[in-house]
Amino acid sequence: MTLSEDQVTQLLNDGIVCIGCGARFQSTKRGVPGYLNEHKLCSYLSSLNSVDDPINLLCERCFKLKNYNQIEPVAFDSDHFQKILTSISDKKALVLYLVDLFDVGGSMINGLTRFIGNNPVVLVGNKFDILPKSVKKNKIANWLTKEAKNEGIKVLKTVVLSADKGDSGQYLLEEISDYIDEYEEIFVVGVTNVGKSTLINQIIKQISGRGSVITTSRFPGTTLDKIEIPLTEKTRVIDTPGIIHDSQMAHFIDSKDFKYLLPNKEVKARTLQLSKGQAIFLAGLGWIDFLNKSKISVTAYFENNIELHRGKIENAEKLFSSQAGRLLKPTVLKEYRELEKKEIKLKANQDFAISGLGWFTFHDSAPICFHLAKGLGFSVRQAENLDRIKAMEILSGKQKRYLRSQGNQLPAIFSVGKNGLTKIWLGQVLDALRVHELIKISLQQSAVVDIDAAIKFIQKNSQITIAQKIGHTLLLYLPSSNPDYQKISVEVNELVH
Repeated sequence: MTLSEDQVTQLLNDGIVCIGCGARFQSTKRGVPGYLNEHKLCSYLSSLNSVDDPINLLCERCFKLKNYNQIEPVAFDSDHFQKILTSISDKKALVLYLVDLFDVGGSMINGLTRFIGNNPVVLVGNKFDILPKSVKKNKIANWLTKEAKNEGIKVLKTVVLSADKGDSGQYLLEEISDYIDEYEEIFVVGVTNVGKSTLINQIIKQISGRGSVITTSRFPGTTLDKIEIPLTEKTRVIDTPGIIHDSQMAHFIDSKDFKYLLPNKEVKARTLQLSKGQAIFLAGLGWIDFLNKSKISVTAYFENNIELHRGKIENAEKLFSSQAGRLLKPTVLKEYRELEKKEIKLKANQDFAISGLGWFTFHDSAPICFHLAKGLGFSVRQAENLDRIKAMEILSGKQKRYLRSQGNQLPAIFSVGKNGLTKIWLGQVLDALRVHELIKISLQQSAVVDIDAAIKFIQKNSQITIAQKIGHTLLLYLPSSNPDYQKISVEVNELVH
């Protein structure tokens, strides 16, 4: 005898819970406590002989933990998460604080120091592999440390890695090896989608020594408050639930479109020359009116599948209303289609970042008016993370190859000699670039600086892109602001995609 459909419905209405974590079963929201596929849940309940039979059923998260040693991310509201964090302040513990390098502002936890007390923090920047390959780890680590300091967090050490790489668990354990024996508990904290569970699973594989084959008994508990993983006889790693940041773009779109938000390979920078009166559509997620009175240059860093459509400001609202979800896709959920309008001004060398989506780096000052879902987070920050590390990163591979091919036959028209690098010299270089857009310079034998010092000087004091370095010669590129001289930049701009 098995249960009838009415009996199954009654059990579900009464509320049944997972035997692993105690969460009430639900089939509507994956990633929320107690999730189990509706078909699996109803099939199991239908197989019972009586409504009084014990229910020995695991939610999806606990099933994967028990059978595959795989920890699934589970999200909670801020109040629940803060209760867990507050308990850390009463202990002597090490805190591993994960931050998404592609969404630093959106993945920071507000007021973290209030909850963890004086416990030391190792800041872990994840998803390094999706940044342009020329970006150096130490540069990103230094920038990330400064960002954390601005949030009032004292960082013991900053580690930059890619959690989905096979050696990330080993690399992290080596980086914190000097601190492991000092603490009985190492808490891993972070927001949802930061890659925390991926990193935890890499640690499990590292300490087990056999892929993902770990007996359930290795885990003292599978409660939703935390999961404890023995690291040494004295020390254990404690995984905490991911806190939900409602201001991230992931909460404004359908889950099937997450592939547009979560890059899994290197993000290609897209450089755009924008004339007066232009708007850029972020697929169907919103748009930005660029209110500049003359041509400006910006660089876009978004998941490669996000299409950036140009349009005219006067037609933007009509186009979005008619094409969101059609030509412009993915788009926000219908309940968020009424966009919020806000005008701000960006300075040169600033980023306009959209939480959980990406950012624009501005190479010229310009006012903008953005139209984005109400409640979606945004921030303005100094463009120190990518753009000022190496100017070449603002160009795609096609654009680089084109510039280098155009520069092959160019003679060097400027040189650096015994007088070194001066603002007057740089002004003359800029004047030449306004006319030619692409020029070569060389260092004489008598030069008092080397080629790397010349690059640093140029990048620090101008928006010139170093298109190529060969020996003691540099190929410099800068789009002209005069339409009469915009020959090379027009070709470069056509190669954005």
